Amino acid sequence: MPKAVEDQEPQNELIIRAARLVPASFNEADRSIELVWATENRVLRSSWDIGQFYEELSLSPRAVDLTRLNAGAPLLNVHGGSYDARSIWGSVVPGTAKILNGEGVGRVRFDDADNDPDAEKVLRKIRSGIISGVSVGYLIHEVKRQKEEVDGIPVFRVTQWEPYEISVAPIPADIKSSFRSFSMTIKKTSEENTIEEEGGAPNGTRVAPVPQELPAPPVDLEKVRADERTRAKEIRSLCLKAKLDDKFTDALIDGGLSIDAARSKILDKIMADDEALGKNFGSGPPPVTGRDLGAEGFRAGAENALLHRAFQKTEITEAGRQFVGLSMVELIREEFRVRNVDVRGLSASRLIGKMLSRAHSTSDFPLLLANVAMKTLRKEYDEYAQTFEPLVTKSTLSDFKPVYRTQIGDAPVLLKLEEGGEVKYGTTGEGREQYELATYSRGFMFTRQLMINDDLNALMRMNSGWARRVRELEGDLVWAQITGNPTMGDSVALFHANHGNLGAGVIGDVAITAAKLAMRKQTGLNGARIDVRPAFIITPVALQWTAEKFMKQINPTATADVNVHAGTLQTISDPRLDDVSALEYYVSASPKQIDIVETATLAGENGPYMDSEVDFDTDGIKMKVRHDFAAKVLDWRGLYKSTGA
Repeated sequence: MPKAVEDQEPQNELIIRAARLVPASFNEADRSIELVWATENRVLRSSWDIGQFYEELSLSPRAVDLTRLNAGAPLLNVHGGSYDARSIWGSVVPGTAKILNGEGVGRVRFDDADNDPDAEKVLRKIRSGIISGVSVGYLIHEVKRQKEEVDGIPVFRVTQWEPYEISVAPIPADIKSSFRSFSMTIKKTSEENTIEEEGGAPNGTRVAPVPQELPAPPVDLEKVRADERTRAKEIRSLCLKAKLDDKFTDALIDGGLSIDAARSKILDKIMADDEALGKNFGSGPPPVTGRDLGAEGFRAGAENALLHRAFQKTEITEAGRQFVGLSMVELIREEFRVRNVDVRGLSASRLIGKMLSRAHSTSDFPLLLANVAMKTLRKEYDEYAQTFEPLVTKSTLSDFKPVYRTQIGDAPVLLKLEEGGEVKYGTTGEGREQYELATYSRGFMFTRQLMINDDLNALMRMNSGWARRVRELEGDLVWAQITGNPTMGDSVALFHANHGNLGAGVIGDVAITAAKLAMRKQTGLNGARIDVRPAFIITPVALQWTAEKFMKQINPTATADVNVHAGTLQTISDPRLDDVSALEYYVSASPKQIDIVETATLAGENGPYMDSEVDFDTDGIKMKVRHDFAAKVLDWRGLYKSTGA
């Protein structure tokens, strides 16, 4: 009975919250299956008299009356039915309802197939993962207002309540549409405000995390929750990229489909939509633009408008033109509008707080902002010039395992075949270099203050900086392969007398002639000459103009003054070489003739990748830049080093 109003009768209206079954826990012997029926996660609710508020359930042993559940509470066919015998499909297994690791867990048993064929059909769908949602009905006996508020929204804690029944719910009710029509009386106390119900009980749902199994001893529920969040996030991201509506997205997530199964459903949906619109993969009339296209149209138009603001080279589309003049706060407000969510009168701070609090379920704006950031990062990255480009061969690797690059020796020398003679077979030499991908990453925060200030340029400046840092990282790794003189696969340093690629002398006729001669005299693994043709002279910046001057064509007045090297080598300079020595320089062949340096990225991500998630602790969007990259010098025969003295 409510404590604040002694003469008030207990409220007996049933309240509903969503729960989740665990198909992997099915027990064939007794036809039972486990579920999580309550958590302490806060849920945003509304009532007509006090507006929005957060509700949380107390799961302390003294707060929850488990008597009905442990006595074998009914398992019903959807809440609100006739509650006669035909609506009962099973029951809670007596004694299994309990509070475990801050969650309400238990086991329900379905009736035999012979007694109830309908229950059998539903059980089959649950075991196959088609149905995973159930709801728990309960009665509230005491609610207390907390001192804490979240962005000005009050928090109420249910401190005495009683689970009543469990029902199979193919699609649990959405928490954003949960309203409860009841009034509240607030009684002041020295410690807190006590809220008592006067006209009914709240109606709403809560989605509890989906554990994979609840055996004894208990499984790692934190990992289960993390896996479920990952599954939902990946499916929502796929649907966002395919521009599919929220109803379709929610059906995939609530249906418990795996990511692969959801991807197949998404592809089928895209094909069906294309056929319905007469597109037939590009043929037929173009899509209609210039009007309100709902959530899908908003995603495409807002992303294009933000890209145009951030990167002026991006062409504005007809859909984007509708949003090109809107600030980020106005775009967030527009997203709520197309989703039929009333946010009139909310301040910019409250609006952004509401968006961040819903981002894990329905809001596209954090993903939209991350997509814009990712695309601008890649545009900046692609336009950043690298000094090492003429020297490298690019490749992609499918994983992070060590990769081996084999140098095949020359074919054996042909021998004269005498009449009736037998062909003689030769062998080839072989060398091998090894390297592997490494991951480099750094994160940053896009705060609600930046969103309120509409400081999109801050994000773009950050992206430009990240693109530069990624390119600098690549340059550091590539040039370190040359200046670091690494040990090669034959256990000899890259530049060594044994490799015939180490000399001396300042840039001039004598030293350059010696470098070219040494490279032209290089031999393959079998000892045959391979005639490596020098193509580049690589210098520190301190020697750049000396090299360029030497390589310029001149008009000599005497034969002895002819510069035979003029125009034969292209100059490459990089300040990283100055950090090692202002005197040393290198001569290199072209990678079209012989392997010099190989760079590699992870297949499918040929550049930096950006990921994001909403951070509820700081009211912002965390973004992380990740780059998988490797560089390895493959063959000493295409490089020559001079000490420069």
